[in-house]
Amino acid sequence: MSRKIYLIIALAILVIFETSGAQNYINGPWAVAWDPAGNCFYVSSHDNDRIVAMEPDGQQSIFKDPFEYCTGIHVSGDTLFVANGNGVVGLDLEDAETLFEVEILGSNLIDGVVTDTSGYFYCVDIYTKKIHRINRTTLSKILFVSSGLPTLPHNMLFEADNNRLLLVSAEYHAPILAIQLPEGTLSEVVTTPHSSIDGITRDDFGYTYISSFNTGNVYRYDPEFTNPPFLFWTNPSAAGSICYNTTDHILAVPDYYGDVVSLVPDLYHIDSDMDSIFDAFDNCPSTPNTDQENSDTDEYGDSCDNCIFVSNPDQEDADSDGVGDSCDNCIDVYNPGQEDSDGDGIGNVCDYMCGDADASGGVDIDDVVYLISYIFQSGLEPMPVETGDVDCSEITDIDDVVYLITYIFQSGYMPCDPDGNGVRDC
Repeated sequence: MSRKIYLIIALAILVIFETSGAQNYINGPWAVAWDPAGNCFYVSSHDNDRIVAMEPDGQQSIFKDPFEYCTGIHVSGDTLFVANGNGVVGLDLEDAETLFEVEILGSNLIDGVVTDTSGYFYCVDIYTKKIHRINRTTLSKILFVSSGLPTLPHNMLFEADNNRLLLVSAEYHAPILAIQLPEGTLSEVVTTPHSSIDGITRDDFGYTYISSFNTGNVYRYDPEFTNPPFLFWTNPSAAGSICYNTTDHILAVPDYYGDVVSLVPDLYHIDSDMDSIFDAFDNCPSTPNTDQENSDTDEYGDSCDNCIFVSNPDQEDADSDGVGDSCDNCIDVYNPGQEDSDGDGIGNVCDYMCGDADASGGVDIDDVVYLISYIFQSGLEPMPVETGDVDCSEITDIDDVVYLITYIFQSGYMPCDPDGNGVRDC
């Protein structure tokens, strides 16, 4: 399982796009929202008072500038809902024009905004610990929840199947609260082992994600909240209000102090090779293999293992011939076919007698003549060419001719043993 963890991290690093890789318009990202129709993220860039649009590949553009004190952000239909400290502003996603402004009198920092399916939107006031409900058509508002909220409530998620809001807060061991609609009654869904929970979002498989501003971590709960939370992502510093792109299965994590938004691929719900097995659990994520056969049990399936019958978790392949070093019959010589005519376990391309340039089966004066012809008269090259490099200099030249003559007539060192220790050096 350890290789899977490293694979997930490695793949995630390859496909994570941060704002540092392109033009960065973000300073102090507070929250992120996803627009499925427009295939775009929207970021409330709190510290420079602007709304930034971000493509799934991380490319940015300015959507609204200025927008003073932008905090919570939410997309519903063709409207971008943005909290601005003391109320909520609706922006047209087509042209960024203001559609409406709702001021919440007596508020002390409006943050999370969310819509339901009954024509209302809701906003939470962090310091007064209240939730307000606004009619989307008439913009009439009521104080929806006036008491019972934990310390520093931040953000909400609308759970359509249960017709309720889920709320997170910065309270120590912060609970995830359920606010039943339409009556507004409170109940605790689960007590988390975390503190300073800033964001909450959900994927299209029913998993719920929460982000901790203090630790930078993002945790995932199963659909029923029955199991302990799973550490899904670790951010460098402060993870703000997150959102999930259900089209590409990407989690957007704003790093408030780092001035970046990380777009984290959800490998637990991505199937790159479309073999019905998610990448995080697929022993060949890029090669379809529904049977998941793994003959050597080294965590690489047979369909992508470069040594199917020999366990080689490192998958090293020195000569890049597609055959792993652990089972390659010529480790340093490219030979994808692995031909071995004499069946001695050494591939033809490296199964040779050093100095036997003419491949006669022995080393004699004919090999000297053969090398001279090759070097000075453009004759045929040695078979294979490595047989002519008797001094292990990595080239075949007159020095090899002299070396071979000394060996044959003056009992010099054996071919390919220039240090004379009786062990072949090349």
